[in-house]
Order: sequence, then C-alpha cells, then structure tokens
Amino acid sequence: MAFDKPNLSYEDQLALFESRGMAVNNRERALERLRHISYYKIKEFSMFFMTGNRYNPGTSFEAVIQNFYFDKTLRFELLSMSEKIELSIKNKFSYLMGGKYGPFGYLKFHNWIDRKIPLNQIKYEEQNFAKKIKEKETEFAGFFLLEDYYANFPEEKRIPVWVMTELLTFGEIIHLLKLMSHNNKLAVAKKYGLLADEFGSFIENIRLIRNLCAHNHPVINLTIKSVPVIPESFRPYLCETNKIATSVLIFVWFVKTIRPEYDFGSLKKILFKLIKREKVARMYGFASVKAIKEFIALKT
Repeated sequence: MAFDKPNLSYEDQLALFESRGMAVNNRERALERLRHISYYKIKEFSMFFMTGNRYNPGTSFEAVIQNFYFDKTLRFELLSMSEKIELSIKNKFSYLMGGKYGPFGYLKFHNWIDRKIPLNQIKYEEQNFAKKIKEKETEFAGFFLLEDYYANFPEEKRIPVWVMTELLTFGEIIHLLKLMSHNNKLAVAKKYGLLADEFGSFIENIRLIRNLCAHNHPVINLTIKSVPVIPESFRPYLCETNKIATSVLIFVWFVKTIRPEYDFGSLKKILFKLIKREKVARMYGFASVKAIKEFIALKT
C-alpha cells in the first residue's frame, strides 16, 4: 500500500492530537511549540501517556511538552556524566594494554583476546582493526597527538596503544573490551568495583543511553530490552530493572567511582522535579523517592 497521507498544517497537527483525546490548554502556545518541535518528536514523547491509540484521561499538550523538557535536561546531565565515564574507561583500557603487552602489543590480538573466540574470527578482527587504525590515522592526520608522535618518531609505522585509544570512539573501545580475555576484562572491571559480567553489561547500557541522549531520543520513559546484570547491592533501590532508574544508578556508580567528590546536585534537581510522588518514582523503576537520595549518598 502506497503512502498517501497529506502534509498537515500546524493547526491540523494540533487537531490530530486533540482527536486522540489530548487536551490543549493554550492553543497559541501549543502552535508555537509545533513550529519548532516536530509533530513526530512530540508524538514520540507523548506515547507514555497513551493506551492503545488514545491518550489517557487528563493528558494535556502542556504535560507532554513538560515531559519533553524534563527529558531534555536529564539527557544533558547523562551526556555530561558519560563523558567522564568514557575518558576513564579509555584510560583504564590503554593503561592495562600498555602495561601488560607493551605499546604495540594490542596489534597482536592473540596476546589479549578471549581464546574461546574461533581462530578465523580472531584473524578477521585483527585485520579489520588494522584497517580501521589506518583509516583513523587519515581522519585525524592533523591531530596533535599524532603530529607530535610522528615528529618524535618519524621512522615508526605504528602508533602506541595510548595514542590509538584517543582515536577510537567509545563504541569501538567497548567492542575491544568485549573481545578481551576474562582476566583482562576482570582487571578493568575491578577498577570500578564490579565483576566482569557486570562491567560488560554496564558499559553496553551506558553506550545505549549515551547514543539515545546524543540523538534526542526520549530516555525517561525507556523500557530497556537488554537488561544489565544487576548487582545485589542495586536491588533495594529498584522496583523494576528495565527502566531508566537502572541506567541512572549505573551512571552514578561509575561517576562516584571515578570522582568520589562529584556533586550530583544537578542530577538530583532534575530527578526531583520529575519525580515528586512515590507512584511516579516506581513508574521510572525506582523503589521510592527516598531510594534515589540514599543511592546517590552511598559510598561505592
């Protein structure tokens, strides 16, 4: 069936929301919002308020927009926290690899990779990674670290692990961490007070949330399909493990480990604006409002 829906005016878009049960308290302000935030972006944030194809009684356009801005503020805070986590994990990765295998040992995957991985896959990963590094060197040709390194070592054709790590994205580092032997994974995980499987699932969750935040997708109403491994110490603070609460605890755990003196004032302000009642706390996966305060106050 071919797509045959017409382009709707802002007035028609608002009318479509109303036809599905959404109240509009200030039409002019609502139309102004629609001129700057797309209909589908608002619809995406409004899905939380729907049952079937109808909005729940009492749902207003203004409440959906407020939800949008709460989510936006939380996303900015999580992005800021993810930057600290990314820098720390990259540092831990390069420090381990450089200390254990030397500056170029990372290029020989059999040195550090999980031996349970088939040999043909190990060879593929090694060749693919070597190609990626060459592409990165071209992409970051004017990058200070590369220029400085080759100025000092003009005859060298390889880059050391601590320079290489700076060229990779967080996702690319996570891929390498997943390939590591159990002992190597555990060595990194212990730096954050975690077991290897906890650490692996935590960083995957951080990557998911980071990507959602960076691309303006909602996170507060998220249902996580691949639930991280939940440590027993987390369980008293959660009522559901597949909601945004789990991700908030993960982010807090890492940042507290990285910077014990970190002030979570902005995060608490955002969460307590969003969550004012116990019912709302549970809706987002927290055991209670008190649980949020207690977890943030914990010493890791």
